Amino acid sequence: MEILAKKPLYLTEFGIYAGTPSSSVPMAAPPAGPGPDKTQTNLPNVSEDTQAALYFKDSILAFANGANLVFIDLIGPDGGLIGSSMVFNTDGQPRLFLTTLKMIESKIGGFSKVEKMADGQYKFTVNNKTIYALWSGTLPSEISGQVKVTRH
Repeated sequence: MEILAKKPLYLTEFGIYAGTPSSSVPMAAPPAGPGPDKTQTNLPNVSEDTQAALYFKDSILAFANGANLVFIDLIGPDGGLIGSSMVFNTDGQPRLFLTTLKMIESKIGGFSKVEKMADGQYKFTVNNKTIYALWSGTLPSEISGQVKVTRH
């Protein structure tokens, strides 16, 4: 019987842009031979609040599905497809989503258990305390009494 060691799962190249990038995004591998250019040039504007909310949702999904660590690039220019998904701009100013990532670490860092309750609803166990990460649906019925809501 072969026993496989459990390996850690790291998520790299993690992020989404903010603003309206001026660069285009390849949508598929180039076709063989002549054909239309498969790029999307008019990307929608993504506010920093929306970017932070997406980092929250995607980080929770990553950790709930077994990721041990999420890597985000450090410095990039504003207004770029890739650069604006990095933690700091080229002036050294942190982007709003850094606050979101710090909040996630402070609330569920070192969790011992996670359960999916419904789409957009996860329950983490941290030091025998329950922490909920919710972004859609109605408040689960098991949550009652005084609730502390944390938003980036």
